[in-house]
Amino acid sequence: MKNIILAVVLSVLLIAPAAAQEAPTTAMMDQIVLSEKLIAIGKARNDALLILAAIRLRSTLDGANAEPGAELTSRDDAFAAARQAAASDQALAEIVKDVEAAGSRRMPICARNGVCY
Repeated sequence: MKNIILAVVLSVLLIAPAAAQEAPTTAMMDQIVLSEKLIAIGKARNDALLILAAIRLRSTLDGANAEPGAELTSRDDAFAAARQAAASDQALAEIVKDVEAAGSRRMPICARNGVCY
């Protein structure tokens, strides 16, 4: 699974600069790969917080070249997975709903247990 994700990410990121004016940095590529890994682990463990962390990581990347390609998990799909993972925990489901409604705001959001993201 990791090899497939990495291959897709690298393929997208190597093709994208040809069409773009500005190439993504290595750090940006690393963060996109990390966000995809966090989403995959969050889905596997049914952990909404890992998926929210991936969404947050992607929202902090700047520029059009930081946007993951169509082959990667979209923001909407990531939120759907987070909602599904949080379905059994009402408080966590409300956090997912709040984060989705707020968009990519830069202020931290803290849960009742003190965990902030």
